[in-house]
Amino acid sequence: MVERTLFLWNNETLCSQGCLSRRYTPELLPMIYGELYEKSESHWNATVLGLAQNVLKMYHDSDMTTYEDCRANYLSRKEAKAASEDERKRKWAALEAQCKAMP
Repeated sequence: MVERTLFLWNNETLCSQGCLSRRYTPELLPMIYGELYEKSESHWNATVLGLAQNVLKMYHDSDMTTYEDCRANYLSRKEAKAASEDERKRKWAALEAQCKAMP
């Protein structure tokens, strides 16, 4: 399914005049950047990996400002999620330590 979806960016009409054209980048890219980035970094299917990288490169080359904004937002959300996960683990470790200390 992901592979078939990414093939939409190979359609010249969609990319030049349709819903995937440059004029819709500010609305579209923030919605799809996270998933594209994750697929472009580590996907088991080499075709999906390559297609996601190509789509990201297309957006980077066509609208660098929006691309960089999306990248920064994604990275800050990812850092916040990691910090939240670390805090959750710390609280569970403290709770486990309290339970072990109980008679």
